[in-house]
Amino acid sequence: MPAQQPNLADLPCGVCGERHPGKSCRTLLSAIGKADGTIDLAPLHGVPDPMLGLTLGNYELVSVLGQGSFGMVYRAVHHQTGEAVALKLMHQNLVSNDEVVRRFLGEARATLLVQHPNVVQVKAIDAVERNRYFIVLELLQGETLENRCERGPIPFA
Repeated sequence: MPAQQPNLADLPCGVCGERHPGKSCRTLLSAIGKADGTIDLAPLHGVPDPMLGLTLGNYELVSVLGQGSFGMVYRAVHHQTGEAVALKLMHQNLVSNDEVVRRFLGEARATLLVQHPNVVQVKAIDAVERNRYFIVLELLQGETLENRCERGPIPFA
């Protein structure tokens, strides 16, 4: 029988120690828990991300755009061209799980196969030393899907 997952909404924030029930639960549910059972919500509390300013491949990480179940998404700039991109960096605590790495890279490869104006363009899939897997995506402007959904149903046509 598989171990039961903890209810993430009941876990304290790794920064402030508070629980974030209600609307913030979506953030908790998408967060990656730390080994001690807490959840690191440092970006929500203004704590600087230690990855900012670092270079991965040809890209310097400039700011945090968001977070998902696989990793953090950063605004990054290509050193030679100056092009601004979105760079999705896999959470370090997931790189030792071969199945998760396979899914992360598979998501990028599947997106590469879809050419449509409503699908983000994948520019590169890469890894650097110490198994830092990342996906370079076109940088889109506009609101998040979460914010758009809060305004009401999205029409199909």
